[in-house]
Amino acid sequence: MNTRGRTKIATKTRAKKTAITAKKTAKADAGERGTTSVTVRLDNELVAWLDARAEQENRSRANLIETLLKRAKEVVPTGAQPTV
Repeated sequence: MNTRGRTKIATKTRAKKTAITAKKTAKADAGERGTTSVTVRLDNELVAWLDARAEQENRSRANLIETLLKRAKEVVPTGAQPTV
């Protein structure tokens, strides 16, 4: 549900991984902010860390993930090949 510009995140747990599914916001709302919804599977341990860190910083999990990705974008050189 979208409440005052915020997207509710539904979490589904399967074995060791957690699927985070962000429901789409209204087109006008998403277009105004220039955002895109993304679905990703993460280890439960990582999700627990994200939740604990978000609570420590009094922010949402989504906001923490966005901030971490923006910082990673600054650190990872352009054109860098991903390592697996």
